[in-house]
Amino acid sequence: MGEKTELSDQEIISRLAKWVVGKRMTAPAIIFLESHRPLTFVGSTAMVAASPFVSFFEPFLKSLMGPGFEHASYQRFAAMIEDRENLDHLVIEIEREGQRARQAEKQEKLRRKQAKKEARAMRRELKKARKARGN
Repeated sequence: MGEKTELSDQEIISRLAKWVVGKRMTAPAIIFLESHRPLTFVGSTAMVAASPFVSFFEPFLKSLMGPGFEHASYQRFAAMIEDRENLDHLVIEIEREGQRARQAEKQEKLRRKQAKKEARAMRRELKKARKARGN
């Protein structure tokens, strides 16, 4: 019943990209990943070494990062970033997710603008109707 299915590499990358974009850290994350590209193996090794501590602090990390944080995904990600190709996939996915978020934001802005315009038109109509009744 309560079995957890292991996430694929792409699902882990996608979740991480959505989390980064959700925190509005797209540009800093991409700059960080690109500038630390030569150190991916060292970073991966450090993540593996920190794994017992991450396991210990998992409840705190879940509250900090959201319910989607799982130690198994953390370990899988640590293994994934040894390969620089996966880092490229992560950067590309962050850029795509950022683009989707910008488009959604733009659509929401247009929707709000249209709603304001309609509200102004309704207020004008009400004013006209009140004036007509007052005369």
